[in-house]
Amino acid sequence: MMNPRIISRFLPVPLLFGLAFVLFAPSLRYGLVDLDDQLYVAANPLVMEGFDLPHVRATFLSFQHGMYAPLLWLSYGVDAALGNASPATPWGFHLTNVMLHALNAVLLYCLLQKTGGTPWRAFFFAALWALHPLRVESVAWITERKDVLSGFFGLLCLGAYCRFGTARSHPGPARVGIPPYAAAVVFFALGLLVKPTLVPLPGALLLLDYWPLRRFEFSWRSLRSNALRLLAEKTPFFALAGLAAFGASAAHRSMHALADVPWSVRLSATPLHYVFYLAKFAWPDRLSPVYPDLAVTATASVLASILLATLTAWVWTSRARRPERLVGWGWFLGWLLPAIGLVRFGAQSIADRFTYLPAMGLSIALCALGRSPARTAWRRLRFWLASGVLALLAGATLRLLPAWRNPESFHARILSIHPDNPAALSMRSFYGIRTAGDFEGAQAGFDRIIQRGVFNHDVLGGKARCLAALQGPAAAKTFLLQVPAASNPYARHAIAWDLARYALMSRQYDEAIRYAERAMAVFPNQRESQPYLHLLAMVAAFEKGALLLALEHARRFPAYAEKTTLEQADLLPYYLHQWMEFHRDDAWIYFQRLIQSAPDQPRLLNNLTWGLATADWSPAPPAAVLALARQVCEALAPPGPGALDTLAAAQANAGDFLAAVQTIQTALAALPDADTPELRAFREKLVSRQARYRQNQPYREEAFSRLLATQFGKGLSTTHKNAP
Repeated sequence: MMNPRIISRFLPVPLLFGLAFVLFAPSLRYGLVDLDDQLYVAANPLVMEGFDLPHVRATFLSFQHGMYAPLLWLSYGVDAALGNASPATPWGFHLTNVMLHALNAVLLYCLLQKTGGTPWRAFFFAALWALHPLRVESVAWITERKDVLSGFFGLLCLGAYCRFGTARSHPGPARVGIPPYAAAVVFFALGLLVKPTLVPLPGALLLLDYWPLRRFEFSWRSLRSNALRLLAEKTPFFALAGLAAFGASAAHRSMHALADVPWSVRLSATPLHYVFYLAKFAWPDRLSPVYPDLAVTATASVLASILLATLTAWVWTSRARRPERLVGWGWFLGWLLPAIGLVRFGAQSIADRFTYLPAMGLSIALCALGRSPARTAWRRLRFWLASGVLALLAGATLRLLPAWRNPESFHARILSIHPDNPAALSMRSFYGIRTAGDFEGAQAGFDRIIQRGVFNHDVLGGKARCLAALQGPAAAKTFLLQVPAASNPYARHAIAWDLARYALMSRQYDEAIRYAERAMAVFPNQRESQPYLHLLAMVAAFEKGALLLALEHARRFPAYAEKTTLEQADLLPYYLHQWMEFHRDDAWIYFQRLIQSAPDQPRLLNNLTWGLATADWSPAPPAAVLALARQVCEALAPPGPGALDTLAAAQANAGDFLAAVQTIQTALAALPDADTPELRAFREKLVSRQARYRQNQPYREEAFSRLLATQFGKGLSTTHKNAP
């Protein structure tokens, strides 16, 4: 029979990893949600446009979405390049999240052992953290790779530092390899290149110096002897943390993402936020991906402050007997500090994901709980109690996980808890437009938000978009002109851009140019929007007949820098963007003009047909798209596999799936005999699409976004301006 000590030494690690992995494994089947997943992955050229040296260089030389997070983008890029992860099949992105979380559970187990826990006690409290439903948001949400990856590097840093501190306290023979102190600094720097959430880590190092490393005590004599030395030792950590904090603050300030909330409200809300997270840790009920701000009253703030002060006093007075309590409580308070509401980044002041690293402190603080003489009856009771707690937490996690399955379940979860949540109503409205062109349903959602008086320029832009689709661009323009002037430059920029768009759609060319120039003046160096605004002004000037002015704006569009003349086909990138922004009636009118003016350009017509045939929804009648596909095949007679693939997509889009299956079979037979990687990949796509057609399912993709990026320059932002 195996020795129990050997079991205790080797079994907890694989068991803990396996439990964490299996519990979150259902998320491997989930898709993307419409809260930043599109921005971070689907529409991010650093992720989806290959993984080579230029892309690696670009990740280290650019800010994305107000963040400097090169290792985050690289990690997504590795998933896409090596794991074939994509927006359509995102299991690779989810797999990495789940693997990292399971590894973090193991690293926390190792840390708990260092802070005085026995193997099975450390196992329980590491599992308490890893299986808790508060972890769902950080693991199941692809965007929150930030938490699990930065946490991984942070825990490696803490482990290396513990080795360093142990060696300093108990010198022994020198070991060959990277010095633990240097490794700790490197891991800390790597973590900050994922997310600045690790900024409080130097404070955690000082807590570890107190316990378990015992490098100082809270006495005047010990502090006088050791404080300066220990603080000087942390200089690289404080320097890196300061740079990261300054960079994050500057980036959010430049994007006007620092919420302007009075300091009196922030200070009053801080104790309430701490108590909110403690309550959710103890009783994880009604967890939501999005919470409204807590109602701050003087009475509630005072009561929360008294509770926190009482807990802190109890922890402080028991520090001699239970030093891990002080370390864990200080960890929890300190690591939450950047996200506790004193500095308001973005719209959310509270979120489950904010507890990913701070909650480890509660596991450390509780690690001594339940110690007693090792009587057999108590050991059995303790085992069943621990098993029951973990089973309840795992059950709660399994019930919460499906909220992240897809956008519909995501919206439903939020609205089931907060029926009037403006963020969820806005996301659901934009999702209805994006997937089905449901402008009436979306308008009802936007109106509901506006009536409550809690809205931003994205909601106003969404409402205008619905008006343009339902009543025409003049109604959208009239609505935006009635919007009060905004102090936020992003709102002024967005509204001026939309006014330019609707003026152009109304054939008010001079107004369109004027509003476009006004939008450009707000952010003259913004690379995401400037090219499209120049395209808008180019189209307005072209339609007006001012060719020289049109060329002036055209040359500011990267792909048109060398243009000396313009023709109808040169307007295509603007109308591709219009299509992506869901002004598809306007784009379809232009596409028809282009088709009539370019009958001798079958490649161009084939690209247009493919985009129309594979769109989720389209104003183009399926019969018209099918006729265009046949026109392309006749122009190319005999048609090649690419044109036949387009014809099959158009047949399936029109509901003739049997013909689509037969056309794909013809395309497969027309493929060259050469066995190259490109041909193998194309053959696999044809076979995959044929399987869909056999199941009476049309093929869908966002083809015009890819066409814009590939034909008019990589690196162009293809993000929808108002969509979340």
